Amino acid sequence: MQVEDTLFKVNRRDFEEGSEVFKHMYQLPKGEQSPEGETAERPLVLEGITAIEMEAFLEAVYPP
Repeated sequence: MQVEDTLFKVNRRDFEEGSEVFKHMYQLPKGEQSPEGETAERPLVLEGITAIEMEAFLEAVYPP
């Protein structure tokens, strides 16, 4: 996932299992290119949040 200019490498399955939105995003038909979120070259871009907010969220989801 990419937030602002930061690439976050996270387990996609955790997001699919915990969110209907993410589950359906990853089920969209695949075109000629690899779908967003499957490679670092085509990350799933999240808008409306900052990288700092994403870091805080991930720390809550994946405690150290």
